[in-house]
Parts: sequence; structure tokens; C-alpha cells
Amino acid sequence: MQCLFLGIVSSYCQANNIDLSREVETGRGPVDFKFSSGHSYRALIEMKLAKSSKLKQGFEHQLPAYLKAQQLKHGYYVVVLYFNKELERVEKVFEEIQSKQGALQGQVIIVDATRKKPSASNL
Repeated sequence: MQCLFLGIVSSYCQANNIDLSREVETGRGPVDFKFSSGHSYRALIEMKLAKSSKLKQGFEHQLPAYLKAQQLKHGYYVVVLYFNKELERVEKVFEEIQSKQGALQGQVIIVDATRKKPSASNL
């Protein structure tokens, strides 16, 4: 999933003068991706599969630790679903975190990689 993401965004980043680094050491461990355009415009992306046993820990502790170590405000947590039943679990995890912490730190992006979606022409 990370290699596919890298392949898709690397040309876009190059064309727009955005530095993209993979597995950057943050001082608290390696983050999946770091984007920067100068020092003022930087962001981190941490990716997890929806089935990961560390889904909750990654958003609740891992991404915030990386953001703090890098002194950044912009973080994205990308969750990839391969099966429809995983969406319920993901929603439950983020509801738990939100009820405990209030506002979520970082933006959650859910990528629906499930199969057998109805054709748009049949909607």
C-alpha cells in the first residue's frame, strides 16, 4: 500500500517542488511519509491497514508523537479498507478516541479499496 502511494504521488510532488521522504526518522521512530515545501509547509502521513492490531495506537499515540517530535501541526492518518466489515471497526475505534480525547489530532483519511462496488452508471 505504501509503495503504491509512493508511486502515485512522487511525480506530482516532483512537478510541484514538494520534497517527499519515506520512512523518515522523527526522533520517536520512523513516520511513513514526510512532505515539505521549505520549512514552513510540512506534513506527515502515517498509514495503516484497517485490520491492523495497532490501528488505535497508531492514531492515538504514534502520529501525535511524530508530530510533536517534528514540531508540526499537519498530520494525516490514512486507513486502507479491503473489506466492507472493516469500516465498522474503524468507525468504532475513532469514536472511542474522540470520546476520550475530544478533538482528534490529525486528519483521518479512509481509503476504500473494497471490491465489487456498483458501477456508477447503475447508481
